[in-house]
Amino acid sequence: MGWRKILFVLLCGWSLLSGCRPSEPELLPVKLEGVMMDPQTGSPVLFLVDSSSERGVPVWIGVNEARAISMELQGLSSPRPLTHDLLKRVLDLLDARVERVVITDLRENTYYAMLFLSSGTRQWQVDSRPSDAIALALKCRAPMYVSRELQEKGVFVDLRSSPFALPMEQRWGFSVQDLSPALTEYFGLQGKKGVLLTEVISDGPAERAGLRKGDVLFLMEGEPVTSLEDLRSVLEEKESEESIRVEVYRSGKTVSAKLKPKRQGG
Repeated sequence: MGWRKILFVLLCGWSLLSGCRPSEPELLPVKLEGVMMDPQTGSPVLFLVDSSSERGVPVWIGVNEARAISMELQGLSSPRPLTHDLLKRVLDLLDARVERVVITDLRENTYYAMLFLSSGTRQWQVDSRPSDAIALALKCRAPMYVSRELQEKGVFVDLRSSPFALPMEQRWGFSVQDLSPALTEYFGLQGKKGVLLTEVISDGPAERAGLRKGDVLFLMEGEPVTSLEDLRSVLEEKESEESIRVEVYRSGKTVSAKLKPKRQGG
């Protein structure tokens, strides 16, 4: 058999083998929208949100895991390395990186996840708890996905009408609390009203607008905000707006910012 025939047979065989290879299941990109408490059980819940819609996957986790993820969202560090801090350091020492995290399945009320790691030409898939995988993804700024298999199990809920719906302010990328007399005195805000930003979610509308943890929001679209109830009322009223102008107290100064909602598909 001539070399041309041998090459033709090899190419045909390779084509057939390639055609028989199973393609990677379709993955849906998601982002961590926030951490809240389940009002029924009191357990922490993570919300992985489909950025192209108002759907999200609620994932119940432990208190310690929720605390670690909240610290990562707020850019806080622990005096001693937490699990995801340790994993990141080990990966850096081994010159490896997290390519992506995939929430793969739900079996008997337990979610499963997979870490996809690489170093040079080598690649690994590592089974993981979703809470550890998500914390590490945040630490490494790695993308997160939900598998097609999990999507087909109907785990997504409508965040606008679900009992697990995120508070309105978290959908704009921040958490707040009413100002107590002690906080008012601490921030030197005697005689002033507003709400304290206790968390600003990474890469959310609030962070992109330049808001910071510790800001005191007191004005929104020219309307005074004196309580959490005021804030949510204005946000609900202005939800369809292209942007919302806010004013905050920061270090004794007034700072203006413009909140813009996330775009569909982005």
